[in-house]
Amino acid sequence: MRKGIFGSMAALAAGAGVAWGQPEPAAVGKATVGSGTFAAMAAARPAADPMVVPASGGPLGPSPVIMPPLPGVPPGGPPGSGYDNGGPPPAPQYPPPGPYGAPLAQSSPGPAHGGGALGGGTDLNTFLAPKAWTSFDYLLLKPREQTVPFPLATTGPVGGSGLLGAPGTRARLAGPFGYDAASGFRATTGFFYDANRRFGFEASGFSVEPVNTYDSITVPANGTLVRPFTDSTTGLASGLVVGGLGRGNGDVVVGTSSNAWGIEGNGILNLYRTPCDSTFQFGFDVLAGVRYFQLTEDLYVSSNTVVTGANLPAGFGAIGPGSVRVTDSFVTRNRFTGGQLGVRSTLRYGMFSWLTTGKLAAGGNQQTADVLGLTTVTGGPGTATLPGGLFGNNMGRTTNNKGTYVSELNTALGISFTPTVTFTIGYNLIYAGDVLRPGGVINPRVDTALVPAGGNFGALGTTPVGNRLAQDDFVLQGLTLGLDLRY
Repeated sequence: MRKGIFGSMAALAAGAGVAWGQPEPAAVGKATVGSGTFAAMAAARPAADPMVVPASGGPLGPSPVIMPPLPGVPPGGPPGSGYDNGGPPPAPQYPPPGPYGAPLAQSSPGPAHGGGALGGGTDLNTFLAPKAWTSFDYLLLKPREQTVPFPLATTGPVGGSGLLGAPGTRARLAGPFGYDAASGFRATTGFFYDANRRFGFEASGFSVEPVNTYDSITVPANGTLVRPFTDSTTGLASGLVVGGLGRGNGDVVVGTSSNAWGIEGNGILNLYRTPCDSTFQFGFDVLAGVRYFQLTEDLYVSSNTVVTGANLPAGFGAIGPGSVRVTDSFVTRNRFTGGQLGVRSTLRYGMFSWLTTGKLAAGGNQQTADVLGLTTVTGGPGTATLPGGLFGNNMGRTTNNKGTYVSELNTALGISFTPTVTFTIGYNLIYAGDVLRPGGVINPRVDTALVPAGGNFGALGTTPVGNRLAQDDFVLQGLTLGLDLRY
């Protein structure tokens, strides 16, 4: 055993001596080095030459050791290191390719707080697909003007009748009676209830303050002021004289108002949404739900005549000088309830956004018309009032049910100062078809036997008439200023 160990050591020493005794070959591009020790070879190389491992029988060169590839770098080493295969490494991909290719839309929450592409704790989903949202809008909306089917007052020259069609007669208070813009308010809240933010619910309500308009006319100098109508019995033009022709002074006042409000609830289905890291973010939703819309309007016509005892209206007796006021009031309400479908698109680029929503609801409209007419005479012994005016003689409430629709368009531009706060400015349009408005209730044909201030009051053999229920459309449109909070 000892002989075996000593023999192995002797063989190892002999091999080392042979290796040291071999002559050194010339290095390529280096000074030729003859046989000698390794120290002499090192001294013969330039000082800047890196340390290399000598290869027996060949020139000095790089180490043949191959390092393992780094993550994301192709085998052979980084580009330009001499170990690459001549091309750049593959670029990172987003979203990662799956078994069915890249997803068509964002299906789950994007980069979390602190890791989003916007940095600073931004969640890109907050912009396009928040978990919940609330918005408050100031509305400045203008209702469509009120129309009437004929003039509510006429004037004529001295000696003229002031009736429609007579020489020199001019139509007054003929409408339409326009409204100024009215202030209002709208609140909206909603949420997505699934992790992928595909299915959600939204509720919204708005109200616009009542807006009023007035117009009036007095008896012209050397003229006549008349409230015109058509006699239902004769079919001829007639009128209630307000002033002039020995009836004293007088005036006619017309006032009207309009007020609208509504609520709605909609389910939301997101059909498409771009990936959260897209430069232009786009989303498209479908809405389905119910809407309630109510429109309340009124119109009144009031005439006041200063009279003498000699020309008091029939039915009041001789109560001395005084005044006669004839007032007609028409109030209409439309209560619409129906199913609703809509679409919504959202486009965002950086801090700017554009939101557009269109909705169409179809259903039933419960219409009511309340008519009231009064004639009040104030004279020497006191005041007397009789029911009935000029047009408002068929007093009471009339109801009607009508199928109709309500549509809405809302578009707004927004600027986001944080991922959760957006200020918007936009345009809102609400259109309702086949609604009942006060001008559609007034009937220009009058049964003179029902007019207390007329000379034919209480006569027999006249032709009765009823109120009209003419349908019209209604438009409410204007500016919106909003604050959106997204979570």
